[in-house]
Amino acid sequence: MPGRGFLVECGEVRVEAVAAASGPGTAADLRTLMRRRTGLGPAADRDRFGRRAAPE
Repeated sequence: MPGRGFLVECGEVRVEAVAAASGPGTAADLRTLMRRRTGLGPAADRDRFGRRAAPE
């Protein structure tokens, strides 16, 4: 399974589902964690890096 970064960036999985499946639990917690670690929230991350090919 791709990492949560890819799942957020591809935009095909809701942030809530990514948070529940990857550990943070809630979308708010995932947003906080992403901003702390990358400086970007999910929407900004998706705008900057989104829609790239899935890792093999």
